[in-house]
Amino acid sequence: MAAKSDGTAVSLQNDIPPTCLPGLEKRSPQWRPVGKEYSLLDCCWTLCALLVFFSDGASDLWLAADYYLRRDYWWFALTLVFIIIPSVVVQVLSFRWFAYDYSDANGSGTAAAAMVAASNAESHFSTKDSDQRGAGRSAAVTGTRSSAESCCRACVWLFQSIVHVLQLAQVW
Repeated sequence: MAAKSDGTAVSLQNDIPPTCLPGLEKRSPQWRPVGKEYSLLDCCWTLCALLVFFSDGASDLWLAADYYLRRDYWWFALTLVFIIIPSVVVQVLSFRWFAYDYSDANGSGTAAAAMVAASNAESHFSTKDSDQRGAGRSAAVTGTRSSAESCCRACVWLFQSIVHVLQLAQVW
């Protein structure tokens, strides 16, 4: 709430409901999604970003192949170096961030997590959204994990490993 210059209260909220998703206004408020809706414009931007990402990689590889076919091996090697090294660095950093965010206190291998595990205290070390994924919870510290949860965690690790080996972490 805000106030006018004469002191009367004024609502800052828009009284007109959003009409971006037809049919939502018929539902009760408890069924509305939390947060922002994903609009058609957001979808177009995502598709454009994917198109640019893959066309950039394709043009880089096309240039390297062209140098190789012209038997200009020095420029071929230099082009590959400038393609592969930045990509590998991005994948390594991305996988490290994933491992830091996804690991619980017992399995993360960091000094902070080891200290939390040793003290049996709840973890206050977190990064973006790590508390929503379960990292640092006291149940993880005590080691109470079901076999289904362990299998699911192994599948997530396997999937993320494959994504990073295929150099697709930016897309994911």
